[in-house]
Amino acid sequence: MPNYVVRPTTVTSEMLKDFSIYPITDETAVTELKEFRTLEASPLLLNFALRQYKWTPYQYADAEGVKRIGYNTTKGNDGVGLTETQSYSYWLEDFKNKERRFKSLFPLDSMTQSQYDAMVSLHYFTGRFEYVGTDICRYDLRDYIRERKWDHIGTVFIYNGADRMRTQAEAKIMMLGNYGRYTDRSLLKERGLQLIRGNYPNRIKDALARQQAEYIYYVETRRFLPGLTQARKRQIVDQEQRLS
Repeated sequence: MPNYVVRPTTVTSEMLKDFSIYPITDETAVTELKEFRTLEASPLLLNFALRQYKWTPYQYADAEGVKRIGYNTTKGNDGVGLTETQSYSYWLEDFKNKERRFKSLFPLDSMTQSQYDAMVSLHYFTGRFEYVGTDICRYDLRDYIRERKWDHIGTVFIYNGADRMRTQAEAKIMMLGNYGRYTDRSLLKERGLQLIRGNYPNRIKDALARQQAEYIYYVETRRFLPGLTQARKRQIVDQEQRLS
């Protein structure tokens, strides 16, 4: 008979993580209690959430076959492509919409900035904050939230079996004010341009995606991708002039 490992679905005393042994990165974010209505996602959280994605200026299919573009958005995927600035604007709009949804549902009236950021992040990436885990092993967070047992929630984030690397990072945000290494958008943009150069043309199978890559690469760099005909180059220049 197969052996099954039974995992707890609540935090036991043996599991409970002692976060006090780790250095706090931002004392104010971790300790200063604020009214919930005044809180907003911090710039550090926005950077943390954004860098979970690659900037991809042409359309691609995600694991479910949904066409996406830019920073994991569906908006504008059937157009000429998205510059980094356009991509960020669409992403931020989506993030803020989800943050407003979170604020309409969360039950507490006060939190620290780091607690707020970690829970907003969880909600942004999963669409929920009430639990984490998988169908096999799910941790219910509702009582821990009501009772403000943040060390228990942080422990759950450490042991979580779904998207563990991200939730472990969220535990560091919540308990230590540690948001990881800040990555400037200029670097995300350069990585996206490298992605185009590495994938074009053979790894970009979709014809529209190739056209988007050609156009956005020119708009962002003022250079053409290799192998373009003179006619295509003129078309790109004319297109940019019409749209500018």
